[in-house]
Amino acid sequence: MQQDKPQDSYIRLRIAADTKQQFQQLCKSKAINSSELLRQLITQWIHEQQDITIIHKRSSDI
Repeated sequence: MQQDKPQDSYIRLRIAADTKQQFQQLCKSKAINSSELLRQLITQWIHEQQDITIIHKRSSDI
């Protein structure tokens, strides 16, 4: 029996070549997987935005 796994999705973005190089160098120097770091940053941003939305919805009830 095979469990359903969430299907991966990809995001492509454009950044300056020097920005990409700096990012990759910093990740390498700190032994951080750059893809995992980007996934964490996106997830964190989503949670922050959801928290802001909840606060705005609650304040409108006042």
